[in-house]
Amino acid sequence: MQYRRIRNDDSELAPLALLGLGVGVALGFLLGELYGRERTRRVTRAWAGRLKQARTPINSERLGAQLRAALAPALGAEAAGIDVIAVGRGAVELHGWVSSRRLRTKALAAARSAAGVDQPVIDRLLVRGEDDIPALRGTFPDESSEA
Repeated sequence: MQYRRIRNDDSELAPLALLGLGVGVALGFLLGELYGRERTRRVTRAWAGRLKQARTPINSERLGAQLRAALAPALGAEAAGIDVIAVGRGAVELHGWVSSRRLRTKALAAARSAAGVDQPVIDRLLVRGEDDIPALRGTFPDESSEA
């Protein structure tokens, strides 16, 4: 008995579609390599120039005092345990512990409003009870007793 293979007309288009997709991807990579680098450099230089103009060096003592004054009404007594640290040329970090997530959010919002748009404020505040390292249970043998 002879078997006959039945072909659909659609099955002949699949290899051509895959070939077209492959050629398109290859041409995309080729054109990206030829013309993409120079354009990327121009765009990067343009944005870097704008960012350098927008950022001004911060007076860390003055800004630290402003942020501490803004944190006092938001956090109350917990504001004394928060350190304001200048990082780089235009950023400030808040370090310390707060008792809840709500207070961390309030502190960050108060600091960002006091710092203004030009000075980014980075949140490094930790929440007690969530970010604590659990105490190690058990004892470890003392290395000096091993001889």
